[in-house]
Amino acid sequence: MDNNIYHNISEKVRKILVNTPWRKVLTFSFFVLLSSILWFFQIYRQNFTASYDLPIRYISIPDSVIFNTPLPESINITIKDNGYGLFNSYFTKRKDSLTIDISEVFATTSNKVLSSTSLQQAVKNKLQNTATLVNYDPSFITFQYTALKQKKLPVIFNGQVFISSGYLLDGDISILPDTVLAYGPETILNGMNYVYTVNDTIHEYNSESPLKYAIKNIENVKFIPDVVDVYVPIDKYTQKNLQIEIVCINLPEKLEVKFFPSSVKVSFLVGLSQYQQITEKDFVIQLDYNDLKNTRESHVPLRIISMPDHIQSVSMSPADVEFIFEQNNYD
Repeated sequence: MDNNIYHNISEKVRKILVNTPWRKVLTFSFFVLLSSILWFFQIYRQNFTASYDLPIRYISIPDSVIFNTPLPESINITIKDNGYGLFNSYFTKRKDSLTIDISEVFATTSNKVLSSTSLQQAVKNKLQNTATLVNYDPSFITFQYTALKQKKLPVIFNGQVFISSGYLLDGDISILPDTVLAYGPETILNGMNYVYTVNDTIHEYNSESPLKYAIKNIENVKFIPDVVDVYVPIDKYTQKNLQIEIVCINLPEKLEVKFFPSSVKVSFLVGLSQYQQITEKDFVIQLDYNDLKNTRESHVPLRIISMPDHIQSVSMSPADVEFIFEQNNYD
């Protein structure tokens, strides 16, 4: 049944293809294509008028100024050109930014205005050679600004970083740069002694890359730079055990003290990068004779007087010891 249906359909298609006057179809299609090409060429040769917005990009803005009014973000231009030129301008040129160098304007004009002549020439430089500039708006740009005072301020990280399991803090958190330049009215800057980064909390941190934070915004004040890198030094940790001798200070010359045991095991977590560098010499466990001579207890608690920075979970075993005093037998 399926084979018969397929055969019938194939036969009908074959008859249509055989009976179609392909020469007439191809001839008609050729003339339609030729007419379309000639029409496009005719359109491209004719002149048209069109308008579009040309974006403006400002560069070299002095850090010590703040503009009183927003600067125009684009300029609306009307041009006259042939069809090809308009097509090319609209789809390839209209997204190109018109670059205005603020420092150059400030250096060459006393009234801080980009004149109509200068703006017109800048726009013409962005157009096709065949295009004619008919109109542009705005016709000039005025840079009304306020001169700002400057103050160098230290940056404080205003956040919390929680280290991932298996890692520990391997040094102090640092900020780069650790100071920024603040520009603003003198009355505001006089009351500022430091600036903060934006507040944030990071969980499960285990990256070696710096954290980027913006400086917390203060109205009418701008910061250079306005973003800093916060470095959180971390390292994978492991446990290390050391046997540390107990020492006694302020002991009279003719007296000795013996501790039971004479050394204790100190356990701690340390980063892998510092594992080999930390030794028994980095720890001091001591007791004072002046404290021991008056005690009536059989055991005295121990304490670590000195140990390396950036180790964690430090413990001693045992945490206390027994002791006895003995007289020296030699003169």
